[in-house]
Amino acid sequence: MLRCIWSVIVCTFLITACGGSDSPPVIANTPPLLKQSAVSGITFQGVTFDAKMVSSIISDDNISSVSIDLLSTSSQGFNVAISDSGYASFIAYQAGVYEIDASASDGEYQIDFTLSIEVTESSCVANFTGKNIILSYDDSPLSDYDFVLPVHLDLGIPGEIGVNTDRIFEVSNNDKHLTVNQLLEIKQGGFEMLSHGAAHQPLSTTTLLRDAASGQNTVHTNLDSLYRNAWKTSYEWILSGPDSSESIDIITNRSSDKGPFIELVMPLLNSFPAYSVFVPSETGMNIEMKQSLDVLEEYDLGGKHISYPFGLSDDRTVEYARRYGYVTGRDAVPHINRFEVDTLYIDSIGNPFEINSLDFAYLSEDFITEQLNRSAEPNQFIIFFSHSWDQNLTADKIRSLAKIASESGFSFTTRSESLSVSCS
Repeated sequence: MLRCIWSVIVCTFLITACGGSDSPPVIANTPPLLKQSAVSGITFQGVTFDAKMVSSIISDDNISSVSIDLLSTSSQGFNVAISDSGYASFIAYQAGVYEIDASASDGEYQIDFTLSIEVTESSCVANFTGKNIILSYDDSPLSDYDFVLPVHLDLGIPGEIGVNTDRIFEVSNNDKHLTVNQLLEIKQGGFEMLSHGAAHQPLSTTTLLRDAASGQNTVHTNLDSLYRNAWKTSYEWILSGPDSSESIDIITNRSSDKGPFIELVMPLLNSFPAYSVFVPSETGMNIEMKQSLDVLEEYDLGGKHISYPFGLSDDRTVEYARRYGYVTGRDAVPHINRFEVDTLYIDSIGNPFEINSLDFAYLSEDFITEQLNRSAEPNQFIIFFSHSWDQNLTADKIRSLAKIASESGFSFTTRSESLSVSCS
């Protein structure tokens, strides 16, 4: 996990007139004073980052109240570019200090300088006591209220609901998704509400599987099917390669004889090689992560936890989660990897923003029993998730898991009740 510290370093104090080559340069009587203000954003390892354009106040005889513009530049280890919407995209591949050429101008005079960005490691840990188990349900469909809640009330156990906050206000979907009042009633039944994004858009990095040429209006990624509802969003996405970065808007995903692909609103301005990265913009992350949390807090629904849409996260997702005030995040381990990825935590969770979990609708009783009895340690933690709309999830599945957990000495809980998170 990476943290960044911004600083402004003046490289040259030459102030040149921008009116033309015949204009003589003007040397300030005193070095211009650059004061950092309104700097926001974080750098992330191996993925693109969108930060609001850095604004500074420059004070001398000739220049005042101007904005700093990052110049498009690249070198080994990082890349930065400016999008048309006024966002800067920065990509760093490892911890270290990176310098980016920049300039500030009020339209007549210009100052050239360097932004120095230090990327350092940071970490969090979650501690717990006792043997804790959580049942987590995603997407907030109406069946959470009609099906899951009655079973849990009958068993006397809590759980958690990952809420897609956009859907609870869609009148046309009220017969398919939970309303605020229903969520409040479920909360009264012992459930914890948490974010599952606003519109259930992917929050992690995807990569291009094929080269994408300038003028092309389709791209093939490793997660094409996840963008089927991207056209419903009001924000742009960022595509970044080794030499360029640009913002794009998605129509939807489609399929052809060559496989699924994402269709773009406008053709690409630049060419991107395979393995270029594709992520939601700063605005997109704000809507999906911060605004969804704001909705939950506004209606007194949930704690500061998230279950990532599609169960996918990366370093960039985690940094945004920390930035917006979340304290934990849950991933979903693909069923085929259930034997390779450990989902049972002993004593503590090394990264509480990437808690592994398995869909228990597809697990056998023997597998669950083995998982809950393979350690004799007194402090254990595990999350099982599922979807109440999935026909493989039955009341018997929930009752069976509850019985096994009880016989194995586990207590059902929520993240807020069981986890104590600290970060350095």
